[in-house]
Amino acid sequence: MTLAVLFAFSCRDNPPAQPDSKIPKPSLAVIPAAAFPIPDITPQKNAAEVVAMAEVPEPEPVKSRVELLSPANEEVVANPVRFRYRTYGAVASVTILVDEIPLNSEPLSAPEGELVYELRGVNVVRVVRAEAYDDEGQLVAWDARTFVPAEGFVPLPTGFNRFVVEAINDVMRYPRDGSTPYCWRDCPGSMGFVRDVYYMEQELWPGEGSCFCTGHTLEIFLDAVHRWYAFHGLDPATPFGDVMPNAVQGGDFYQQWQGYGISPEASAAASFELAGIGYAIWPDNWDNARTGDFVNLSRDDATGHAVIFHSWWWENGQRVGLRYYGCNGKGDSHPDPAAPSNKRVSGPSFVSARFTQFGGKVLPEYLFIGHVVDPMLGY
Repeated sequence: MTLAVLFAFSCRDNPPAQPDSKIPKPSLAVIPAAAFPIPDITPQKNAAEVVAMAEVPEPEPVKSRVELLSPANEEVVANPVRFRYRTYGAVASVTILVDEIPLNSEPLSAPEGELVYELRGVNVVRVVRAEAYDDEGQLVAWDARTFVPAEGFVPLPTGFNRFVVEAINDVMRYPRDGSTPYCWRDCPGSMGFVRDVYYMEQELWPGEGSCFCTGHTLEIFLDAVHRWYAFHGLDPATPFGDVMPNAVQGGDFYQQWQGYGISPEASAAASFELAGIGYAIWPDNWDNARTGDFVNLSRDDATGHAVIFHSWWWENGQRVGLRYYGCNGKGDSHPDPAAPSNKRVSGPSFVSARFTQFGGKVLPEYLFIGHVVDPMLGY
């Protein structure tokens, strides 16, 4: 601040002071030139040396390399797969290989491009390798990673539901092949989790390699919370809204989620409202239900289920039921029941269920849907 003030004063455009007759005029004595010697400015280097000093050295050549842009390492992606790459340096062409088998019959161009390819082996770990070649056809660089081409990939919605569906699509973690089957009454003491369950960097429960309905929807929810934190670069040790570990691990949040008779509306939706992270979608707003919302339903045979909403089932303009994802005794491995690759499996899978008035068992008056609000987006 002091410097700024001084600078302002020194730069002020003041009028010249008027001469004062009382101030004596300075003497005009002649000062000899020797008092001001002229410096020697004779060049110390010849012209060639000066030019050499001014020359800018040639830049180092860019190292040839290739970078796979997608899929990301260990990513689960929809099939057909989009392979994207970028090259640097003296790269003339690129070849994409999966498990050492070239996918392109003609060389791909540099410096960047993509190849879309439908793979036959899906829902298993594959290795993709991008090889870069120079003008003489010599291999100069390569990049490789693992990925999983998924059959039955559910399109990603927006908001927090995106991360719910990402978890559902992670068939390496939650396989839809019957290898992590539904087990409830035959698995006493089971909490229903396929994998170890963590929240706020604490292990809440161990995974058991099998599942049942409320356990699996809860692990999907907490998995989605982890994915949401990672996506936004946030500290996973902080709570999501007012959800605290003790509430999840047996407290009110967990009891509402399990439907332990706290209220007739005990459900995931009630848990979300209790924690201030979401809300219930009532029948007059069912059109607003989106893939990735959480559902609790009751049937006319006094049974119930906890699942995740996929879509409404429509016939002749009427909403006759719904399609959902969850841990089921029997379900479809594919979100589309008509898909040629669809199989009937136990464990994580998809099911279509009708309402009672349309020949099914689901009681629409006891269908509760809960939506989690994305804290970053507000919806």
